[in-house]
Parts: sequence; structure tokens; C-alpha cells
Amino acid sequence: MGTNGSGWFWSWKRPPASPAKLTELANLIHLMRGFVLISVADRWTWVAHDSGVFSVFSLKSFIQPAPQSARNYMLTWNNWVPKKVCLLAWRADKDRLPTRVGLARRSIQVPTILCVFCGEADETSEHLFVSCSFAQSVWQLITQWCKVSSIYAFGFRDLLVLHWYSRIPKKKMKAFHAIILKAIWCIWRMRNDMVFNRKPPSLANVIGSIKVLSLLWVKNMVKERSITSSQWRAFDVFNG
Repeated sequence: MGTNGSGWFWSWKRPPASPAKLTELANLIHLMRGFVLISVADRWTWVAHDSGVFSVFSLKSFIQPAPQSARNYMLTWNNWVPKKVCLLAWRADKDRLPTRVGLARRSIQVPTILCVFCGEADETSEHLFVSCSFAQSVWQLITQWCKVSSIYAFGFRDLLVLHWYSRIPKKKMKAFHAIILKAIWCIWRMRNDMVFNRKPPSLANVIGSIKVLSLLWVKNMVKERSITSSQWRAFDVFNG
């Protein structure tokens, strides 16, 4: 098959003869009507992103479009947690935390830029809170505790919008968001304990801290003093 500029010409080894093949040929000619070949090398493009470049994030957005609020994203400042916790999440989202990669980028000498938890990748905010095996274990335990779908985060911002997809009552959703923010705070504190105090990481300690402090904040900031520890450990709250 080729083109001479004015139309298509065919070079058959065996011309189509059956009705089915003739129908397919007619459909093909119809699809190519108005199509013009140009003398440029062929290339693959990804139609789900304006850049034409494939990425896992663009695939996720293509499969599961975010709500309008996610496309015009602004960090939700949850008043059920201290302001410093929201500020830490904001800094992580803007890649402004003093991670090892962040420090090296500012020409500050660090012994290594590898993750303090796993030592398998550069310590960026996204790796520390999303890709690191330690962080992934934290998120898995939180989803089991809060009885929501497993967390599949492709980037740090995905953690900040998880509550939008949780399909739980509005007030419970806000509590879940507060827990996510608290988990980010606890992961960062444990990271600093390792760096400055040589304290080994403990999954049990970080989960325990998330549960205890998030309950304390909710009881004091939301004035929900009737919530018991057993209710919170079962996340059997705000069901109405």
C-alpha cells in the first residue's frame, strides 16, 4: 500500500475476494479518507496528557478523573489538628522540607542523600511519605484501622486528597483527613529521631502515636469528649 499524492494505490499479493474482506477494505478506505502522509518519522504519543509523554500519574488521572476541587487543588487546612501539622503538610507538598535531597540542593553537606528509612532511594518528600516501604506500611495499617480502601498514592498530593474518595460520612471524612495529616507529622518526627538521635524506626510506635495524639486533638479541638479510646481504636465514630 502507498500513496502517489492524489490517492492510494495497492500492491496485493492476493487481492481480497471474500465479502468479509471486501467489507473490511471498504471500511479501511473510509477511515483513511482525508488522511495525508508526511515525510516525518513516526513516533508514539500519549493522548491522555498535553505533553504527549506517558506517566503513571497521567494514567491515574485518565482512569479516575479527579473532582473539580482536586484539579483546582488548594491544601485543606483541617482545624482538627494544630496549625503546625497543616504547615508541615503544605511544606512537603511544595517540596520545601529539609530532606536530604533538599539540603543537598541548597549546597548543604550531607553524608548521603539516601532515604533514612530504607536506604534504597534518594530522600525526597515524595519518597519519604509515599514510595518508601516504611511509609507504605504506615498507610496500609491506617486504612485497616479506618476501614477504608487501600491507599494507592502516586505522589504526595494524593495523600492530601484521600479523604475525598473515602466514601464515609462527612464528619468522619474530616477525622480521616486529620489522621492522614497526623501520620505525615509522625513520619517526619520519626525521620528526625533517626537522623539526630540515632533512634531506630518503629512501625508500632508511629501508629500508636498517630492514634493517641489524633484522639487527643479531636477531643480537645472538636469538643467531642464523649469519644472513648476503644471507639477511636475501632474508628467507630461520627457515623451519623
